[in-house]
Amino acid sequence: MGGIALANNRRLLAATGLLLLAVMLPGQAATQEATEDAALQARFDRLFQELLQRPIDLDLMFDFAGTAIQLGDYEAAIATYERMLLMNPDLPRVKLELGALYYRLGSYEAARRYFEDAADDPDLPPQVAERIDGFLARINEDQARSLWFGSLTVAGRYQTNANAGPENIIVRAAGQPAEISDEFQAEDDFSFVVFGTARNLQRFDLGTDSAWLGLDNQALWQTDLEAYYSAEVEFQDLNVGLIAIETGPQFELMQSDPDAGDWFFRPYFLADFASLGQKPFFWTVGGGLSVTTTIDNWIGLNAWYELRYRDFNNTDENPDLDELTGIENLVGLDSNFLVTDRLRGRLGAFYDNDQARVSWQSNQELGLYGGIDLLYDAPFEWGSELWQASFTATGLFTGYSAPDPSVDPDVTRRDTEVRLNFINTVPVWEDISLMGQVEYLRNGSNLPNFRFNNLTFLLGATLDF
Repeated sequence: MGGIALANNRRLLAATGLLLLAVMLPGQAATQEATEDAALQARFDRLFQELLQRPIDLDLMFDFAGTAIQLGDYEAAIATYERMLLMNPDLPRVKLELGALYYRLGSYEAARRYFEDAADDPDLPPQVAERIDGFLARINEDQARSLWFGSLTVAGRYQTNANAGPENIIVRAAGQPAEISDEFQAEDDFSFVVFGTARNLQRFDLGTDSAWLGLDNQALWQTDLEAYYSAEVEFQDLNVGLIAIETGPQFELMQSDPDAGDWFFRPYFLADFASLGQKPFFWTVGGGLSVTTTIDNWIGLNAWYELRYRDFNNTDENPDLDELTGIENLVGLDSNFLVTDRLRGRLGAFYDNDQARVSWQSNQELGLYGGIDLLYDAPFEWGSELWQASFTATGLFTGYSAPDPSVDPDVTRRDTEVRLNFINTVPVWEDISLMGQVEYLRNGSNLPNFRFNNLTFLLGATLDF
């Protein structure tokens, strides 16, 4: 963790230096930009006057159109290119430029027409044909305005401590040692699990006026749906159900440097509802913001913040659940990086400030995780599809705000959770794969009531659609 902290400090110092530079030198940057714009406008005006004298000079027209594009005057460039085609219809490069301009303006059918006309030229240079193929592929993708995909998993699960019973039968009650009854001691159980996800991507246009905001005129509306249910064989009062939705637009920041990494930001709304033992458990409503970018095409970063309100429902078995109701603030940073074309690493951290209705349920939590994903050849030549193995290690450090008088009025709870997770996925037929999981969880605490461990084995099948 020392190396990660040192790297983070260097990034912080670098970012601070850039910020100070931006604050100290705004006048110079603005002056330079204004000078460049003035020079470009002067060139545009000069070329326009020359065109009035030589209206059929194709080289001059091409130069004028290119300058108009640099100024953002796409209409002038389009008019010039189309006049060139009236004079000489056999100009595939001009058709390519026209297609690119109409694509920028979101006029996909006009862009496609020019691209396809240019592609019909038998003498088309290979590099131009490659650009056209790329544009046509992007048009097909952009015109597929709505896209659905997801997965459904059905599995069987065995847990050595399904009810999270403490590792010792002697716990604390009102500050005194107490022996728990058999029903609260650690017990194993089998369960059946169903888990489904669905994502919808909806494309929409912001219009050319979005440029003044520094945004690309194409945006996405992303909606994620999740549904989960686990049915226990013995502890049916621990059956868990969950339905969740997250929805919001994703915007891309325009880049002046074509080699710069893409930057996306996404505000979103979230809500979920959970049940416990076939009874309402809690519901959540809130929102968040995420910022995503890539570095050198091999490092991905995602920073996010969420604000939630969670409302818990009392039951006969748990009459004090509403003590957990309150506001939750979360902030985190996730990263992934390609080591090779088959090996990916993952690192992340988050901080959770949970303000519950009562102080002894309010807590602050720091989470850290790291993992790897490996694609590898099927052993014994069992098919040509690659298998995938994933390993994740997670640490959670939780501190509560005050002692719980029902447990120990003099001791404030502190927990440390370690979770080790291994998953292996085996494709078996088209979009169907088998999945096996082994997970070990150990929760350490300064109060014996909350010390427990659990070993989980899961085997299931997943359908991707």
